Order: sequence, then structure tokens, then C-alpha cells
Amino acid sequence: MTTPEERADPRPIADTIAHEIRRLIMSGEWEPGKKLPTTEQLMRRFKTSNVTVQRALRKLKAEGFLVGHSGQ
Repeated sequence: MTTPEERADPRPIADTIAHEIRRLIMSGEWEPGKKLPTTEQLMRRFKTSNVTVQRALRKLKAEGFLVGHSGQ
């Protein structure tokens, strides 16, 4: 994992993850309307904590980009 000083992107990590998830969906790599990978899978993919992944997902939900279905 890189330190904040080593990161080239000045945005908070959760914003960077939200941007990447949005890009993956918009590019069709992740199919719109389908389930996202699990939080655990996202944590491994982005090499970050549960809290950071949850922040990214909350941001996308607040923007109306994702719809949450708790427990599914």
C-alpha cells in the first residue's frame, strides 16, 4: 500500500475509488444494473480498508449513481 505522500492523485482515496468504480461501469467492464463485487473483493482490488470502500460506495449512492440494496 502506498503512503499519501507517494500517491500521484491528490484526491482522497475514497474519491479515487468512486471515480474508478464509475469508470468501470461506464466503460461496460462492469455491467450497469448488475451487482458490484463484494466489499471484501473491492477492498482487495483497491488495497484499502472497509471504511474507505464504504465511503466510496456512499458517495456514489449519494450522487444517485448506485442504488443500494442492503443485505444483498
